Amino acid sequence: MENLIKLTATQHYTKAHTSNKTKDTNVDYQLVCLLAKTDSIEKSLKKNEMYYRKESFIYCINTGLTQNLNLDLNFKQIKTELATIYNDL
Repeated sequence: MENLIKLTATQHYTKAHTSNKTKDTNVDYQLVCLLAKTDSIEKSLKKNEMYYRKESFIYCINTGLTQNLNLDLNFKQIKTELATIYNDL
């Protein structure tokens, strides 16, 4: 899954892929972005905005990270699971 999180060109080439090495992903930065996206989706849903679905976000995590997170997780649990996944990388 690509483009789940919008980055500037500078963020993309200096943080996500350090030194423009696009075959290498900075997993620490990827985790930071996913945690921030989790927060933004939760805030959006609390405002009754319909841009996102929590279940779709979990699907993206499961697909992109080859996981099997339960769709019933709350946002705090999603963040805990993400931290665990990235800790094991």
